[in-house]
Amino acid sequence: MKVVLFCGGQGMRMRDGVTNAPKPMTMIGDRPLLWHVMRYYAHFGHRDFVLCLGYAASAVKDFFLHYDETRSNDFVLEGAGQVQLFKTDISDWRITFVDTGLHSEIGERLRRVRRFLEGEEMYHRGNCPWMVWDPERSGATKAAGQDTTPGAPPTVAALDAAESEVVVSA
Repeated sequence: MKVVLFCGGQGMRMRDGVTNAPKPMTMIGDRPLLWHVMRYYAHFGHRDFVLCLGYAASAVKDFFLHYDETRSNDFVLEGAGQVQLFKTDISDWRITFVDTGLHSEIGERLRRVRRFLEGEEMYHRGNCPWMVWDPERSGATKAAGQDTTPGAPPTVAALDAAESEVVVSA
C-alpha cells in the first residue's frame, strides 16, 4: 500500500523567522519531521511513499538524495574506506518525488499524483484523520450503501485516532 504525504506547503505557522525551510524539513533532532513521519509508517510495514512536493522541493529531494546512513547507525569502517552498516534506516523505502505545484491545494496535489496510484489502495495522512481509499474494503462500501460493481465510485473511509470509521462517498 502506498503512503501519500503532502509536503508542498510553506509551513508559515512553523517558521522561526530565520530559516526558509519547508515544514516537512523542520528538524527534530538530527532528522527532519518528514523522516520521522515516514519512519512511523515504515515501522508498520508501509514503505512505499509518494511525496507531493511544492515549496522548497529541492530541500526534500536533496535530503534523501544525500542521506548518510552512517550519521545515525552503527557501522564498521574497513581499511579501503568501505562501510559495513549494522542496520539501515531507509534502504528498504521506495520514495516517489512528484512536483505538484507551488500553490496547489491538497486536492490538486492528490490529483497530480494519481498516475502513481493506479490500481493501488491509497493511504494518506495530511492535516486530517487517516484516510483509506479502498473500494473493496469489507464493510465500508456496504455501510455507505455504495455500489461495489466494477466502475462504481470508490468509497473513502476516514479513521480517527480511536480508529472509528466514517464513510464518505468520493
